[in-house]
Amino acid sequence: MSHDAKKKGGLPGFFVALLIFGGVVCTGILVCVVLLVRFLYTPEGRKIAHAVGDTAKLMQEAQRAPGTKELRALGCDPAMVVDTDRMIDVIQSFGDGGPSPTLEDKAMVTCAVGLLGDAPSCDDVARTYVRAVPEPGGSFIVQVQRQGGGRPNCSGRYAADGSKLERAHGTE
Repeated sequence: MSHDAKKKGGLPGFFVALLIFGGVVCTGILVCVVLLVRFLYTPEGRKIAHAVGDTAKLMQEAQRAPGTKELRALGCDPAMVVDTDRMIDVIQSFGDGGPSPTLEDKAMVTCAVGLLGDAPSCDDVARTYVRAVPEPGGSFIVQVQRQGGGRPNCSGRYAADGSKLERAHGTE
């Protein structure tokens, strides 16, 4: 502290600048919170908040879906099984009420593996899923990918019995 600041009982310039900066930041945060709350009370804001909540719930359900325990034992972490009908419902909540898209496949089975782990093949994932869920309700898509990787290791479509319908990417 400078000699003059002690005499006059004032704060050094650095502390004054810090207090002003803190006040500006707090005011900015407060304005952003007020604007966000106001937006969330509009019809569009409620629609977006509802869709985001539904998406989060869908992802939680996908991680607890039948077959995920067995897929984690295979080395998939995380393992997810997304119900495509439910996914379309969530997508529709973003839309304008137009015609609902349909997907032929009833589930999307995803397997992510760490950088150092051995990635199972899509065929192994499909067999494990069908053993765990003997009646998946129809065809399903499988994708295996390394966490942090760009392209999937493999992906493909499988019939309800686990037989391969077509190959999409990668090698087996």
